[in-house]
Amino acid sequence: MVSFVILAIVFLILGLVFLMGKGSNLIAGYNTMNQKQKNKYNEKRLNKTMAMLCFIITIIFIICFFIKDINTVMLVLIPSIIIIVILAIIIVNTYCKNK
Repeated sequence: MVSFVILAIVFLILGLVFLMGKGSNLIAGYNTMNQKQKNKYNEKRLNKTMAMLCFIITIIFIICFFIKDINTVMLVLIPSIIIIVILAIIIVNTYCKNK
């Protein structure tokens, strides 16, 4: 259960880094793109989106910390993370792209 607190703190810190606009080099795939490919994305929106996703994951880990039954934790954690990843892919490829 302590691991949920540690993970929540890590994602909170990551969210703050993204919110300050300094975390784009931490986004997998984005940091390896050449400049022409990076110009297709709005970096400010990308950082803001990643910050919000990190904050949502932080909230999920805090909720899981207070749930005492491990089976219930898995029923909350696994579907939540899957939904967040799917939403992240959709948001990044729609909202964060330059038009």
